[in-house]
Amino acid sequence: MGALLAWARRLLTRKQGHGQPQPAAEGAREVVGRTVGYWDQAHTAIGDSPAFPGSWTSHPVVRAAVMRRISGRSDLDWIEWVKQRFLPHGVERALSMGCGAGHCDRAAGKVGLFRSLDGIDVSSAAIALAVERANKAGLSGLSYRVADINTELLPQEAYDLVVFKQSLHHVDALEHVLGQVQRTLRPRAWLVLNEFIGPSRLQWTDEQLAIANELLAALPERLRQVAGAAGRIRQQIERVPLTHFATADPSEAVRSAEIVPLLSAGFEIVERRDFGGTILYPLLQDIIDNFDPARDADNALLRLLLAFEDQLLARRILPSDNAVIVARRPD
Repeated sequence: MGALLAWARRLLTRKQGHGQPQPAAEGAREVVGRTVGYWDQAHTAIGDSPAFPGSWTSHPVVRAAVMRRISGRSDLDWIEWVKQRFLPHGVERALSMGCGAGHCDRAAGKVGLFRSLDGIDVSSAAIALAVERANKAGLSGLSYRVADINTELLPQEAYDLVVFKQSLHHVDALEHVLGQVQRTLRPRAWLVLNEFIGPSRLQWTDEQLAIANELLAALPERLRQVAGAAGRIRQQIERVPLTHFATADPSEAVRSAEIVPLLSAGFEIVERRDFGGTILYPLLQDIIDNFDPARDADNALLRLLLAFEDQLLARRILPSDNAVIVARRPD
C-alpha cells in the first residue's frame, strides 16, 4: 500500500495529458457481419439488466456512484435525470439508435419520456428481445426494426429526441450518423448520449495503465480472479491487442475518442455529466463479480476506489472516459 499512497500523492499534485493513438481503420462492410454475429450471441446470452454481466458498472455500489456522478443522487438514474431536468413533459416522438434489447427504452417509457419511440439495431436477436420485453412490460408506443445505423438514412425532421445508450462508440461512420441525426431532429430538438468516449480501441494511455496496475497490485488475490478463466489471477492490465477485435466485437470503441469533437462541431452542447470509468473500467472489468455486495469489506474497498477516481477527475489529472451528454440541434 505504501507504493500506492506515494503514487496517489504524486498524481494529486499535477495534471496529466490523455493522448489518444489513432484507431486502426476497418471498413464497415467488412465488420458488419461479424458485428451482427457477436451481438446476436451476446444479447441472447445476457439478461435484462442496466449493465452487462461482468462490466464495471454491474455492481450495485458502482451503479449508485455512477448515478450520483450523473444526477447528484445515488437513487436517480440518468434517464430520470434527463426527464426531470430537460424534458419534464416528455416528447412526442423519440428514436433509440443502437437500441440493443431495449432496456433503456423501457426505462424511458416507464417514466414518460416519450409518447412513441422507434428503436433500431443491427442485431435481429436484440430486436426480437426488445419487442418481446416491451410487450411483456405492457408498454405501448414502442416500435423496433433491424437496421445498421452506420448506413441508415433517417427521415427529415421526424423526431423530438434521439438517444444513444452506449452505442455510438460502436459506430465507424460517425460523420454520416451524426449528420443523419441532425437531419432527423426537428429544430431545437434533443440529442442525449450515455457513452464511452475514452481511447479508441481501448488503447489505454500510459497514465491509465500505471494507475490501474498500482491499484490492481493492492487488491487481494481473491478479488483478482478473472471471470470465465478457470481461476486465473489477473497480474497485469494491458492495452487490448488490436488483433482481439478480429475475434470479439469488431465494432468496440472503433472511433470513441472522436465522438466529442465531432458532436461539438455539429450540435449545441447543453450539459455534460462525466461519470468516470477512466481507471475503474480497465481495473474492474471481468473481476467485478468477485466483489460480494453482501460483504461490507468488499463494498468499502469499492467505495475507496471510487473516491480515488473521483479525485483524479475532480483535479483534472485524468479526463472521464464516460459521459452523459445532452445536446440540441442548432437552429
